[in-house]
Amino acid sequence: MRRFFFFVVTILALSLFVSCKNDKSVQNTGDEVYVMQLDAKDTIEVFSLTEKYLDYLKQGNLDGALSMLNYLDSDGKIQPVPEKVAMRHRSTLENFLGLNYRIDHVTFLKETDCELKYVATLFEKKEGDNRPNEIGFYIRPMRIDGKWYLTLADYFSDTHESVIKH
Repeated sequence: MRRFFFFVVTILALSLFVSCKNDKSVQNTGDEVYVMQLDAKDTIEVFSLTEKYLDYLKQGNLDGALSMLNYLDSDGKIQPVPEKVAMRHRSTLENFLGLNYRIDHVTFLKETDCELKYVATLFEKKEGDNRPNEIGFYIRPMRIDGKWYLTLADYFSDTHESVIKH
C-alpha cells in the first residue's frame, strides 16, 4: 500500500511539474528549437507503463517485461522487438535481475526521442560494504500516433538516433 501511495504522489508531483512548464517540452536540437506538446496524462502514462515493466522485472517475469518492449522500424512503425534482439536483452536482464527497481529520471524531447533511466538494486549492502550495488538501464518511451510505447535504448534496435545528451 505504501508503494502505491508513493507512486501516486510521485505521479501527481511530476504531473504538476509538467503542467507548470506550460505543457511543452522545449529542447534546442542544434539550429532549430523543437517543442513537444505534453500534458499530465503523458507523464502518468509513461510512468504507469514503466512501473508495470519494473514490476515484471522485480517478480522475475522476463517474458512479461520483454512483451512490453517494442521497436521503431525505419519506416516509423512500432513493431515487437525482433527475436534476436529480445534474446540478447533477456540475457542482460537475467544477469542483472534486481531486488528493487526505481525510476531515476525521464527526459521528454520529441515523440521518438525520449529517455527514461531506471536503476536496479542488485543486492542489499551491509554496513561497511563499499561495493556498488546498483546498475542503471535506459529505455526509450515513444509516442506514436498518440499512444506511448516502451522501446529499447541500444544500438542494436535504434533506427532513430537520439540527440539527448547525458
